[in-house]
Amino acid sequence: MANPDTLVYLMDETLAQLESLVRARPTPRWLKLRRTHLEPLRALCPCGLNPLLAYFSAGAESLETVLSADLDKGEKSMLCQGWHFLAQNEIEALCEGCCRVCAPALSFPDG
Repeated sequence: MANPDTLVYLMDETLAQLESLVRARPTPRWLKLRRTHLEPLRALCPCGLNPLLAYFSAGAESLETVLSADLDKGEKSMLCQGWHFLAQNEIEALCEGCCRVCAPALSFPDG
């Protein structure tokens, strides 16, 4: 997969994408149509080896810490949804190229 140490160089681009997404102000209908992107980040990577899981989790924590006092509840929700949407798209894209089989192991009854 990707080298986690190089992901730090993506942060400026990720924040620029987040800014564009938040400025576009998606409508509630848009979010309903894309509800799958509001699932837990690990939902598309059950093996947990995708380095973007840690990248986007750390970014979410940082946004929460830095901006929590400066935003009202609606703005904070919009920012978190935008971040999560970007994260889910990037995680899904990297997992699509993964050769690891993440299906759960089969179990057979005794006998």
